[in-house]
Amino acid sequence: MVSEVILNVLVQSYERRATMASWTSPITNRTIATHPSYGTTDLNRVEENSEYLSNLLNSMNYTQSVITDYTWLRTEWFALSDATQYLLNISTIRSVLTLPITTPTVPSSLDDLTFTIANDIEKIQLDVYELANAIVYESNLKRAGTFGAVAGADIGLI
Repeated sequence: MVSEVILNVLVQSYERRATMASWTSPITNRTIATHPSYGTTDLNRVEENSEYLSNLLNSMNYTQSVITDYTWLRTEWFALSDATQYLLNISTIRSVLTLPITTPTVPSSLDDLTFTIANDIEKIQLDVYELANAIVYESNLKRAGTFGAVAGADIGLI
């Protein structure tokens, strides 16, 4: 009971460090039937998740930074410089941790954005999110004086 309380406090302290942006579940299975277009909602979700992950990784002493804008409106143009920064953010986040071999690579451009590329971008974020949280969880178990394997063994932790 005491170790569970300590663990909850430690998890909450990590979560508070990454509160500037919030995490929104990524879409990794879009199809033309479920998401016929890629729009500002998608751009804003990915950008905010990039900021969230950057804050989380920084709180874990994995120092890096991203430049995000998650206030896109339908009336705005997404310029080449915006697309470049968008992908640079994904690349920066992806490069911090050693991810599973199933994690997609970062696309070189958004010129020919397909459902697969859009899904891959958010799959990268999901993999980083899951691994970072598994690391936090294991770290908190050690600090709480408990012993055990991380429940995320299928993402490469022992």
